[in-house]
Amino acid sequence: MAIQLTSSGHYDMTKMVTTGNFRFESVTPVEKLKKSEAESEDWDFEVYQERWLSPRTKEPTGPWGVFREDNDQRLGEYETKCLITNKEVHEAVAQTIERAGMDFEMNAKVFDHGSRTILNYDILSNLQSDKEDFNPVFSVKNSYNGMWSVESAFLIRRLACLNGMEISINQAKSKRKHSRSLLGEDGKIDLSFLADTFQKGLIEAENDLKNLDAMKEIQISNEDAFNILGNMIRFGEKKGFSSTTAARIAVNWIAPSEDEKPLGDTLYRLFNSGTRLFKDWEEVKADASRKARRTFCDILNLAANPTDKNPYSLKALDDLKVKPSAKYALIM
Repeated sequence: MAIQLTSSGHYDMTKMVTTGNFRFESVTPVEKLKKSEAESEDWDFEVYQERWLSPRTKEPTGPWGVFREDNDQRLGEYETKCLITNKEVHEAVAQTIERAGMDFEMNAKVFDHGSRTILNYDILSNLQSDKEDFNPVFSVKNSYNGMWSVESAFLIRRLACLNGMEISINQAKSKRKHSRSLLGEDGKIDLSFLADTFQKGLIEAENDLKNLDAMKEIQISNEDAFNILGNMIRFGEKKGFSSTTAARIAVNWIAPSEDEKPLGDTLYRLFNSGTRLFKDWEEVKADASRKARRTFCDILNLAANPTDKNPYSLKALDDLKVKPSAKYALIM
């Protein structure tokens, strides 16, 4: 996959031209045009469930459809009548954060006319690492069409940079299907697992910032960066990390943003090159962005922090730097 500098000053790779102005973005104009208009809709509308009617007997049968209360638009269906609403998720998370004595700002990303929603909670409690400021972020996604379970993840956002870098923390994530297993003894939905994930992430946050300090000390060349990304395709293509993802991160590495330039030729800057892409993609490829980001962050975290508890981690960085086969190699 060749990456070339065009006469207009943009980096052209295969059939994609990036938009490089003041803030070098990773989203193409075509992708921006494909953004769903539904993303501007509210997230907290009321919903209800009704069973489908038999076309012959007109009796209720089959799965339970999910409909909007305000316009009766069908959003999806479930086999059982056990729906977790966005409002219930928000109330559970808001109460958890407030009980911890913290303030937060919430923003929602809505897709497919309300069928899928991501709620991001910026926790207004600054963390610091090597003079850089970070905010904890608790992210929860939910759906009314069965595509997503209720899934939560605790992240960290780097405040100083333009891309709003988020760091994947493996230890703090949870996932539950819409099912009767979530009904408590009182018959109400039990979302206490969200609070458990939040508390665990908060405890681990300080420790995970040390991963970044380790990355800052690892010097890499352009060739190393390209080899690392090529090998990531090999390791992570089944987990959402594609050749297109690697190539666009390589473009970001070649053209660092103003806040990334002081980071030098380090693994930490490559880390930021990736998270900048995923931040750009959040608006147009929400689910793909989350999968690729987690794979990318987990691989680099492992490589930067070898431990005897994980023998593979001891040689992970060296393995990533090895020139990959032609199938996965990025050509400078």
